[in-house]
Amino acid sequence: MRQSQTLMIGAILAMLAATGVLLADDIGQAGARLVRADEGDMLARARAGDRIVLEPRDYGTLRVIGRRFDPAVTIVAGQARFSQIIVKQSSGVRIEGGTVIGPGGKSYGVTLNGVDNVQIDGMTITGAHRGIVIGGAHDLAIVNVRLDGLISDGIDVTQSQRVRISGAMCRNFAPNASQYDADGKRISSGDHPDCIQAWSKAGTAPVADVIVENVDAEGRMQGIFFGDKAPNGGFDRVIVRNNRIHVTYPNGIVLQNARDSVVTGNRVSTLPGGFNPRHPERRNRTNIRADGVGNRVCGNSIADFPGSPATDRCR
Repeated sequence: MRQSQTLMIGAILAMLAATGVLLADDIGQAGARLVRADEGDMLARARAGDRIVLEPRDYGTLRVIGRRFDPAVTIVAGQARFSQIIVKQSSGVRIEGGTVIGPGGKSYGVTLNGVDNVQIDGMTITGAHRGIVIGGAHDLAIVNVRLDGLISDGIDVTQSQRVRISGAMCRNFAPNASQYDADGKRISSGDHPDCIQAWSKAGTAPVADVIVENVDAEGRMQGIFFGDKAPNGGFDRVIVRNNRIHVTYPNGIVLQNARDSVVTGNRVSTLPGGFNPRHPERRNRTNIRADGVGNRVCGNSIADFPGSPATDRCR
């Protein structure tokens, strides 16, 4: 990586770090008061800076609605189990560990809506239709989550800014397949799974200042997909770096209508078994695609497209 690209990434990181949240690893640690959770609302008596330690048992649905803490409250979930977690219109919440076991159907494992200053760290999510669904969020970190045995998407991000996704692992997705007739015409729609997916919404601020790094995606899914076909506003200052994508779908890493973004240091390869149902004789080949203005896409490895411009040395 040469100096110009290093400076570009450094400038974006410096701006994100200025929030005091996105790059922090110690939310709610200093001077914390240790609290043991009991039945009912585990945050009912919580004060800013508390660490709430959960016993290793089933808690059903964890809801955090309309609560704001500064410094953040930390829920030490450890071996605790949930059917879903919903955090809405809240700030200053960190959840460490825990396992979400969803009921299938169209369920979400973790919902983060209208939140800021929230971190999910070291959690396992399985059995849900979508793992983590983020909407209207700011200053958010999703760190070292394991997304295993989901039906469709791992992490969805929309209408959000200053989001860091680091160290996520996507495995063993089981999407419902679309059905086609003998002529290849689709007669029913199935799931279109992504490990990480983001989109903007027309009339609102675009998704911006997002870091997706050290993600490990393998299986029947797309890798990292920032899609904007409409267009709906595109994306600003997205960094996609140092990810491993080994999937059956053609879209390994995609950025559409991106501005001032960086895609570098990624390893993309095709997992055998992918095919186009309309043309089953064709083998999928997983690639990196990016378009927009002011982007740096270089220094990547693409097994099936070694001559792609995305693999050029960064200058």
